[in-house]
Amino acid sequence: MASLQTLPLNNSKLAVLITFLKVIQAGKKHYATPRISHLLDLLGTYHKITIQKSWAYDIIHQMVQDGFLLRKRRWRHGGDGKFDGLPSMVSFTFLGLRYLVSKSIEGAREMLKALEEWYKKKDNRFPAPAQLEAAEAWLSPEENRERIKNLLKSLGVVKALT
Repeated sequence: MASLQTLPLNNSKLAVLITFLKVIQAGKKHYATPRISHLLDLLGTYHKITIQKSWAYDIIHQMVQDGFLLRKRRWRHGGDGKFDGLPSMVSFTFLGLRYLVSKSIEGAREMLKALEEWYKKKDNRFPAPAQLEAAEAWLSPEENRERIKNLLKSLGVVKALT
């Protein structure tokens, strides 16, 4: 795994992370539920970055895949029998906040301490402690390969792999 200082993020990705940090801090919770249109407005206002909705969704998806953010989709049962989408709940993982701390982003250290305090309470609401830990555990390709080999051996599918 590369060190946090060398992870490649372009300006728009870093701006999205910083914007999420500020939105979460303003809400005084460990998560936020911003609409994508509001996120784009904040990016334009404070970072002078203009991106399309599709690129914003791609950035959020990549940040979730890389373990920087956690996202929980939400739905509401409408009165007409349909389900309406609500803005997703977004929260940082320890990895995401440590990355922002390594970049000396204002307020990231305080947010990391607050998340650690919340984590110690063992509160199982979003994000669950297991989700924060899972996002932290990155395995190398060799470790993953070894885990798959052991799994196949235990199932009896493969007797011995070289």
